[in-house]
Amino acid sequence: MSYTKTNDHQDAAKRYAKYWEARRDICDNDEKCFRPLTVESLLEDDKAALYMGLCQLLPPDKKDPEGRRILFMDSSRQDRNLIGVKSQARAAAYMLMALLEDVPTQQKGMVVIFWPLNSKIISPSFRPTFSAAESGKITG
Repeated sequence: MSYTKTNDHQDAAKRYAKYWEARRDICDNDEKCFRPLTVESLLEDDKAALYMGLCQLLPPDKKDPEGRRILFMDSSRQDRNLIGVKSQARAAAYMLMALLEDVPTQQKGMVVIFWPLNSKIISPSFRPTFSAAESGKITG
């Protein structure tokens, strides 16, 4: 993770703590929370959520004019009857963490495009997590 690539260690520690708070928000228990975010470690529901296509990382040759990678989030692919919201959130977290492993992404940032077609209102329990993400408090 890129949290230590700063001279402001207090800020890095706060951001790292926010990351773990957000991660705990999307996990039902500590066993899920502290698993590595890899395809091999995902639970079956999480894999199904990943393959549902809610989050799609565009190929490496498809970048914005600044050279940043692009993550496309398509809420029209969301099916809460088949896959729970927390599984979908864990799948999205997996995609984000995989993208943040890329050094140029750590240096330049990324572009996230959210397509809100058929989007449902975010569950009140997730509002603090999404608010932190939107304000940049849990950025990589």
